[in-house]
Amino acid sequence: RDEVLVRMARDYNIHRFPAQEMAGKEDAIERLSEAIEQYPDALEYYYYRGETYKERDQPELALADYEQACRLLEGNPLYPYLYGIVPYRQQGQIYRDRSDFRKAIECFTKQIELGRGRKDYYAYRDRAYAYFEIGDFDACLHDLRRIFFEPQMWHLLPAEKVVSCDDANFQEAYLQLTKEAVEKAENNIKPLANLYWILMLQKKRSEALAALNEASYRGQVHHFSMYTIGLACLAGQDLRKYRQVCREMVEHLEETATVDDRYFTIWTACLADDALEDFSPVLTIAQDLCDDPEVSKSEAFKVLMGQALFRAKSYDEAWEKLSSDFKTPTDLKYSKAYVHYFRAMTAHHLGKVDESRAELELANEMGQREL
Repeated sequence: RDEVLVRMARDYNIHRFPAQEMAGKEDAIERLSEAIEQYPDALEYYYYRGETYKERDQPELALADYEQACRLLEGNPLYPYLYGIVPYRQQGQIYRDRSDFRKAIECFTKQIELGRGRKDYYAYRDRAYAYFEIGDFDACLHDLRRIFFEPQMWHLLPAEKVVSCDDANFQEAYLQLTKEAVEKAENNIKPLANLYWILMLQKKRSEALAALNEASYRGQVHHFSMYTIGLACLAGQDLRKYRQVCREMVEHLEETATVDDRYFTIWTACLADDALEDFSPVLTIAQDLCDDPEVSKSEAFKVLMGQALFRAKSYDEAWEKLSSDFKTPTDLKYSKAYVHYFRAMTAHHLGKVDESRAELELANEMGQREL
């Protein structure tokens, strides 16, 4: 048995890392297909080719490769220990995206069983979502309770989904779970942000505002959650608290922060005027983001830079970045109406009256349509 495990571990290292590397290339499909011809029993190549098909929006081909990877996986004693390949979960996500939730549940269950006692948090999360969609709220809560208090799992279901549920018992149980998470999450603001939005959507405004008063830096900034808290502060017309949130997001932005962390730090500071006494750190973050090769081709970040320049009162430079010779970016993380609101405000400050009015009308039409 030990000899078999050693051989399998060797094969795993021979195939896994080359397969991973191939998946990141432009010609990934061709290279992985050649590897499959050479090593038809190496599931890694099927798995990573499936990943590539999935990224390229070819779910049928991805599903076929995941299914073959699953067939090769069954009965393999090594993978529950290495556990780097998760074809059942990937299969389930494709079925979930097709709204075939029962099939998705079957796949997530197989992924959980594959762990033989090792908890696959994401498989439990995905299965909980699927149970929610078919109305099996008891099963959904059962899975949520198994993982809810893991730091990476706080804030599991979107608040609007929870509140749209017709089962009052489920709503109350989920609310209690979230409150427990807030108490336990000394270093994480995610459950606090979720609690606020659930209470607001339930029209429990006084409780929501009480939760909001607890929102502050907790040793670990989750920037999207801080952004939602910033939105909440503005909705409650609490500018002092909003500015505190902006200050904390900038102060605690790590050098290794993700693109999303930097994006939401900049955007939160752009939501209202005079978010910070000194706006130059935000401009530095925005410029660094625009210079990042990963994102430099995206129009969304050029727009974000223009919005930051507007808040820094550099109106000529802002207008140049927000100029009309580009199409409204499709990869924005917020409403496209904001692009036109910022163009309207910038034009106003530059005395471009007609352009300002036209942009404002367009922004209002877009905003109304989205609302």
